[in-house]
Amino acid sequence: MQKQDNRDIVILALTRSDAPYSSTTTSLAKEFSKHQRVFLIDNPVTWAFALKNFSSPIVKRRIKAFFGINYTRSWVNENLIVITMPLMLPINFLPAGKWYDRLARFNNWLFMRRLKKVFAKFNINEYLYLNFFNPFYTPQFPKSLEPKVNAYYTLDDISQSAYVSKHGPRLEKIAFEKSHISFGTSKMLTSNNEKYARIMRYLPNAANIDLFRRKSTSSYNLPAEYKGIEKDLIVFTGHLDVRNDDDIINKIAESFQDKILVIVGFVSWNDKQLARLTKHGNVLFTGSKPIEELPHYLHYAKCAIIPFKCNKLTNSIYPLKINEYLAAGLPVVSTPFSEDIRSFEDVISIEASPEGFVKAISQEILHDSEDLREKRIRYAESNSWSSRAQSLRQYVEEVNTSS
Repeated sequence: MQKQDNRDIVILALTRSDAPYSSTTTSLAKEFSKHQRVFLIDNPVTWAFALKNFSSPIVKRRIKAFFGINYTRSWVNENLIVITMPLMLPINFLPAGKWYDRLARFNNWLFMRRLKKVFAKFNINEYLYLNFFNPFYTPQFPKSLEPKVNAYYTLDDISQSAYVSKHGPRLEKIAFEKSHISFGTSKMLTSNNEKYARIMRYLPNAANIDLFRRKSTSSYNLPAEYKGIEKDLIVFTGHLDVRNDDDIINKIAESFQDKILVIVGFVSWNDKQLARLTKHGNVLFTGSKPIEELPHYLHYAKCAIIPFKCNKLTNSIYPLKINEYLAAGLPVVSTPFSEDIRSFEDVISIEASPEGFVKAISQEILHDSEDLREKRIRYAESNSWSSRAQSLRQYVEEVNTSS
């Protein structure tokens, strides 16, 4: 295992390395691993989740690792090591108080015991500890194993995020206070949390530009779901969930009967919402796809959309998909849900109403050109994971210098 940088990075994630979608955490972990060793701790699994989902891939592929057998594995390259923690006690159902705190301390003890073994196995000494939006595990590092820099990275408004909102806001404040430096993916997150953090820096999402950058058509495979379709395609990638405006999405399907609305990603709308949408007869659901396949789905589309609702949750979002769309050269129409998305107004159309959104799609498709595609690609190139990783290194170095 080669180390181009002497300092290792240990990352705690709220997601998992085998999740069927891209994330800020895994994207930066992959980028860092090009130059140094990265130890990515998958979000720990609780006993309750494991028993309830015993036959799921998440549990089955980790059974041995839960009990201390093969709990580290290389992923993507030899510098990126994924760590599986032992099964944890389920405590989210408890109210805040002494019992929650006691059991959380026990979980943190299990966490640290496994981490000590990893440190010894890989001879980890000087390292950066980076917690990505998982304030539920706050291990007490022995003096001899303390990180050079302890950092926290907030990715969403934790008070508005399902499941984690019960204890998340309280625990995240503690994570900010204990970290040497903290980061926010959006301007709203950064601004709202400055009062809790010692140092707070804006470090927005980005894209794998090399993967998504538009190439000649011969470089792409026509997705199986697209075969036989002669109509133009309007595409949405990502999770179709409560963040998305169903009135706008239905208006798109209703208004463009000469086109196909393609949803590439996991869908968690309820049956009523799906019935309302599918009745239009021109909506294609492909299911979740590996990030490596997304450029193929984007290449054959005429326009991409980000139809988020405008509310407290989305107000703190800098969407991963915006730079992926632009790197693919696609026209983009979005709602004005956050200050971050509004900063793209020079290269995308922004509309709040269903009628305005539909009109903007028509105009974007009508006036698209090679010059505009190149402009979008150039804009996206300034928002690469490579540049974000470099910025994070510089911010961390400032902390090192000041300390």
